[in-house]
Amino acid sequence: DIDLGVASGGLWANGSLSQPVELRCVSCLQKFTYEVRVPAFAVHLELGGPETVDLTPFVREDILLNLPVHPHCDRDGSRICTGKQVENARQETKQKSDWSALDQLKLKR
Repeated sequence: DIDLGVASGGLWANGSLSQPVELRCVSCLQKFTYEVRVPAFAVHLELGGPETVDLTPFVREDILLNLPVHPHCDRDGSRICTGKQVENARQETKQKSDWSALDQLKLKR
């Protein structure tokens, strides 16, 4: 949803963008669809005459900047991430400490 206008030798565009993209979850490595939203897209370009203006680089940049740094498939609550279930199960099972062999040493003081 973008509004375009020409004023005083320049082209302006503002509005909101949304684009579904396919990402891979950092926990379970499964692909999922995520809708990238840019709520406040705005650009102003100076025009030198009758020309064609390509907004693709500006749209691409704003979409890339709004991608999640660490995408999780359960971010919106519609899925349960299997990677988090495995991580929680590991934490629940008590493992022998890596330091246990050193704890058994009797050092002279």
